[in-house]
Amino acid sequence: MVAAVQGFVAASLLIWWAASDFWEGAGEPDVYYVLPLLAVILLGALVILRAMTRMRPIGRGTRGLILEQPRDRYSRYLT
Repeated sequence: MVAAVQGFVAASLLIWWAASDFWEGAGEPDVYYVLPLLAVILLGALVILRAMTRMRPIGRGTRGLILEQPRDRYSRYLT
């Protein structure tokens, strides 16, 4: 999950940098292009944070974080 967040942040910064360089030469107002870009970045961040809050650590004394998978209603019959 940490790698996913780092990759998302790096991709967001790369998109932001490329977009700002491209739009500076276009002569258009930056705000019309930057606001939708910011909305997409913030939406992705919210999705990642929502996924992170649903994960619960399991076990005691484990190295690192072992994440519990959400259980469905039929999983009790499979164990």
